[in-house]
Amino acid sequence: MHDSAIELLLLGNNPTEVEGYLTALINLGRAVHANRIEHDLEKYDTALEQPVDLIIYTNEPGEIGLDNCLKRLDDRSFQLPLIVLTEDVTTERRADALAQGAKDLVARNEALLLAQVVLREYEALLASRNTLSLKQKLLEAENRCNLLTQNSRDAIGYIHEGMHVRANTAYLEQFGLLQEEDIEGIPILDMVAPSDHGKLKQLLRSLNPDQEAQQKISCTCHRADGVEFNAELSFIPASIDGEPCFQVSILTQPPSQELLEKLQQLSTLDTQTGLYNRQYFLDLLDKHCQSFKSGDSPLHLLYITIDDFKEIRDQFGLLSSDA
Repeated sequence: MHDSAIELLLLGNNPTEVEGYLTALINLGRAVHANRIEHDLEKYDTALEQPVDLIIYTNEPGEIGLDNCLKRLDDRSFQLPLIVLTEDVTTERRADALAQGAKDLVARNEALLLAQVVLREYEALLASRNTLSLKQKLLEAENRCNLLTQNSRDAIGYIHEGMHVRANTAYLEQFGLLQEEDIEGIPILDMVAPSDHGKLKQLLRSLNPDQEAQQKISCTCHRADGVEFNAELSFIPASIDGEPCFQVSILTQPPSQELLEKLQQLSTLDTQTGLYNRQYFLDLLDKHCQSFKSGDSPLHLLYITIDDFKEIRDQFGLLSSDA
C-alpha cells in the first residue's frame, strides 16, 4: 500500500454511494481521505482551499454545473483531474464531458470501474507533479551551473552548431573581448588560426550530444587584436535553456583557494532566495543530531512556513511561488 492517501473531493452522491466508492479503492490497496459536499458553489470554493488531489463530480438535480466547476479550477490554475459520475453513460455524454475538460465519465453504479479510473488519474497527477518538481530542480541546477561558470577563472564558452551562444568573463578576456554580446553568433572557427581549421572541422563533425566523452584539440587561437596564443580546447555536451549545445573550455591554471571557497559557498546556497539549501540543512542537522546524541548540546528545531503556500504554488506555479 502506498504511504500517501488520495485526497478526494466529491460533489454530490449520497453517503452510501460514497462509502461504496471508498471501499472499492481500499480493496485495491489505496488509502483515501474523502470530503463530500453538496452541489453548492460557496462550499465548493471553500473545499478547494483544502488539500485536493482529485474531484468526483456527480450529475444530479440541483447540480452547480460542470462548466462552473471546471472554470473555478481554471481561475485558480489548479491542474486537478475531475471525473464525472452519471446515471446513464453514453458515447455522446462521454465525448461532451471530455470536451469540457473532465478526465472521464463513469456510471454511478460502477464502483470498481470508478476506483480504477481514480487510480489511473492519480498516478498521472503524481507523474505530472514529479515532472514539475524535476523541472524546478533542473532550473536550479542550471542557475547554479551558470553561477559557477561565471565565477570560474577557467575560460568557458558554449557553442551550438559551431557558433558561440554564451561565454564567461574569463573566456571573453582570453580572446580580448569586452562583453558577451561581442561573441554571440561568432563561429568558433573565426577564433582559430586558418592552419588549424581542418582538424577543428573534423572534431566538430565528430561531436555527439548523446556521448558524454570529452574531446580535446590543441591549436593556435587568436585574440580580437590579432595576437596569437597556443591553447587546448576541450569540448563536452551541455545544454542552455533546455537546448543541446557543447561547452568549450580553455584550461589555464589550477583553481585558487579563493575560487574553491567561492564554489563551495555557491553549492550550499539556493539560487532563488540566497538562503542555505536543503543539502546544507541536512548536513547541518546530521551534525547537530550527532552532537545531541553524545550529550554535548541540546537540540532545537524551528519550522517556519508561509501561510497558504500550497495555494500560492498551485495558483501561480513553482517558479512564481519561489519568487
